[in-house]
Amino acid sequence: LIDSCVPSGGFAHSNTLEAAHQLHLLDTSKFSWADSLYSHIWDVLLNTATSTVPFLIASCHLFRTRYHSSSNNLAESSNESPLPKDNAIIEQWVLLDNLLRSTTTSHVASRSSTTQGSGMLRAFSIAFPHISPVVKALKRTTLKVHSSLADCTGHNATCFGAVCGLLGIDEETCCSMFLYTTARDMVNAAVRMNLIGPLEGGRLTHDLCFAVEKLVTEELLNRFEREETKESNCDSETEENRKDNGGPEVLDVAFAHQVCPLIEILANAHDRLYTRLFNS
Repeated sequence: LIDSCVPSGGFAHSNTLEAAHQLHLLDTSKFSWADSLYSHIWDVLLNTATSTVPFLIASCHLFRTRYHSSSNNLAESSNESPLPKDNAIIEQWVLLDNLLRSTTTSHVASRSSTTQGSGMLRAFSIAFPHISPVVKALKRTTLKVHSSLADCTGHNATCFGAVCGLLGIDEETCCSMFLYTTARDMVNAAVRMNLIGPLEGGRLTHDLCFAVEKLVTEELLNRFEREETKESNCDSETEENRKDNGGPEVLDVAFAHQVCPLIEILANAHDRLYTRLFNS
């Protein structure tokens, strides 16, 4: 899932690093390149953790808890897992994805996210044959909405969360992997821009991994557990009430918010750069 060889297109994006460098927002007068990069990458990770990760957790939680398929069913179906009944889970996933699209203010970030999301569904449908039917169903849903040119679905976070949930990966591991890949791609972009060397990039990635683990365990999972408890209390309602309300609700993502406005500004500024090495 987090192998750098996965052809999801993550290495084609610098995640605002190229714009920050060309606009001279990486302060190297008092700090080294590595320290300046660490500060900027950490701001991006914090912004991602508060604005995007809630949708990642909700998507993973949705498929992990509500997609019921036993190992026996998978074995009897010749590596094909049954689709969710009445496509209810996929409809809930589309709702999550549309909410993420609505909260993504940068057209550059949205374009980058959907490009990586579609590449991820294409790669993982081949890498994991036992969940391939569901992943392909998500991909067909994404392409169907894309063809209308009215919506932009299939974001990186919701696609990654869906695959992790189908594989039975818990929310903490899912968060750690997603933030790690975000940090790894940015460090790789810094190395290719010749801002730091590969050895310094490895040390920077190592330092960021420790900070990410602390962020996930102390902040994100505590918030998720509170929301999950709230959702469990709602599960006590009768099936009839659920139908009246339009089916089961997905995990609440109302706490998603931005903490680094400058990151959003830099994302929008990327298309205005005179020369660009990356797509975002």
